[in-house]
Amino acid sequence: MKQRFEIVITVTIGYLLAIFQYAFNRSLWLDEAKLALNIIEKNYLELAQPLHSVQVAPVLYLWITKFFTILVGNTEYGLRLFPLLCFFVSVVLMVKVIRQLTSNRAIIWFVTALFCVSPNLIFYASEVKQYGVDVMVVLSLFYLFIKPYKDNRTKLITLSVVGALCIFLSNISVIILFTIGLYVLFYQRKAFKSMLIPGSVWLLAFGVYYSLFVYNHPSTEGMQVYWAAAFMPINPFSFEFWQWILVTSQSVFSYVLGGTSYFIIYGTISGVFLMGLFYLIRDREYKMLFFIGVPVAIHLVLSALKLYPFSTRLLIYQVPLYVLVLGYGLGRLYCDGIKRHKKVLVTVVTVFPFFLYGAILTSKLPYQKEHVRPLYQFVLKEIADNDSIYIYSGNNNAYEYYSKIGVANFKNTVILGEDNREDFSLHNQQLATLKGRVWLVFSHRYKSQITNVFEDDYILNYLKDTGGTVLNKIEKENASLYLMRIN
Repeated sequence: MKQRFEIVITVTIGYLLAIFQYAFNRSLWLDEAKLALNIIEKNYLELAQPLHSVQVAPVLYLWITKFFTILVGNTEYGLRLFPLLCFFVSVVLMVKVIRQLTSNRAIIWFVTALFCVSPNLIFYASEVKQYGVDVMVVLSLFYLFIKPYKDNRTKLITLSVVGALCIFLSNISVIILFTIGLYVLFYQRKAFKSMLIPGSVWLLAFGVYYSLFVYNHPSTEGMQVYWAAAFMPINPFSFEFWQWILVTSQSVFSYVLGGTSYFIIYGTISGVFLMGLFYLIRDREYKMLFFIGVPVAIHLVLSALKLYPFSTRLLIYQVPLYVLVLGYGLGRLYCDGIKRHKKVLVTVVTVFPFFLYGAILTSKLPYQKEHVRPLYQFVLKEIADNDSIYIYSGNNNAYEYYSKIGVANFKNTVILGEDNREDFSLHNQQLATLKGRVWLVFSHRYKSQITNVFEDDYILNYLKDTGGTVLNKIEKENASLYLMRIN
């Protein structure tokens, strides 16, 4: 199909935004550093075994990322190249999917545009985690299922092979494959027997993956504790259930879709979403509603069973599902509006969400997260022979990564801060050993829920109270560097 000019321009803008974010080359933050250390330290066989630092990622994602680090280098660019490529593919797939679902030109453009300027999709296009890859997997599986084929044999082989590979590439592939199975069961019963072939392949692949990489995984208990608040309460008649629903819904429209906590933004997104649902139901777009709603419902059930958390970055794969609703609503509003009102007024109303997204991207791009690398580079340039370096515990993994790739290869004494989040006073003994000129590097700050005090503030105040003097201070996004003279 010939690409329309507005789609080409929109896709180009999305690509440029992602490339700009990637090219900025922000520092690795805590979770990225933990996973990156596994990838650069382990060989392919070792990556198929449980990872250290309580990290979990699909084995095929780890192998592909490992390949790019060998190809490009163990830098941030090498680690983030695969997610960037996945974003490029996802944009094309989003266009193809919406074109299979509707021929309405306005809806196609609105869906494409919302996808291309989604703040979180731009961010995760250069994140050393698998969540951007999940988006590509969702769109790949849906597109390969709904697209027309010349013959049924080609369809069955394609779905069998790609579905099996996706199980090893993405944790959420099972949700999408199960959704496809349910769709065949309810809407394509004549094709049910033939679909048993790919279904059996998927089941076999999942059995192999589960037995090798999920069953009795040593990080399972730790993950359940970490994500405890992300499991939906089972009792729908309890106060906790509805409180969880309210908080989670707000998180979807603010963090997942909006990338910000400002009410005007996530409130607008919520309103457009409800409008989109209204139009979808009114127009009896049951096929689209099925593909949008069932994966979310399955994930909620898995959450209630404490099998897969329903929260924040684990929901990034749902962005294209919600974008379908948002884009459909805006597209229908535009088409209905220009028949009754002035075209300029309708255009202004329907593009208002893009104005909000533009404001988010303008204020946040490039995303920096915890931009600690420039601080290490500054220390390496300015450090004196007798200076020492104190690395805050929340920054230990980033330091280890940057020391391995040569950015923080200090010859001076390096003191790794202890993890004393339960009781900050336990830092005192180690801090008392710091003498002379000391560089203190902080990132990934922790705030005590009991005392409401940040851990790095406690450390700095202790050193000041015991005679330390701040000689220099540099701050980056969620990272800071202090040079102190301590008597």
